Amino acid sequence: DARNMDKYLERESVDIVVTAPPRFNPSPGSLMGLDPRDLAVITNYENYMGELGKIIAKLWTILRRGGFMIMAVEDAKVGPIIYPLHVDLITMMKGMNFNLRDIIIWDKRKEYDPKTITGIVHEYIIVMEKS
Repeated sequence: DARNMDKYLERESVDIVVTAPPRFNPSPGSLMGLDPRDLAVITNYENYMGELGKIIAKLWTILRRGGFMIMAVEDAKVGPIIYPLHVDLITMMKGMNFNLRDIIIWDKRKEYDPKTITGIVHEYIIVMEKS
């Protein structure tokens, strides 16, 4: 559980974190068997972002100054509503003293399965640096 990382990693002991947070509001069938503490079971976007923010704050403490956090994130589409996760994460992380260093758009059309729930065929790879 990422919420416990500070029990295993010392402050400012990590140079780079590469991660992909669980998708917000995945299809109900994909939730079967998940631990109730898993972020993927949170169905309220504000609560999801709040819990993700707590984890990112802990990641900030273990990263060295000048260290990087690289996150692959997919915006969420629930019905007609799009939740711009990449924008909200960047905004949140800038408020935590991370600097945005790059945004890479990963075009997944070749891997795209038309049966996917979201219909989103790209992800964002955001590169943030601890200031």
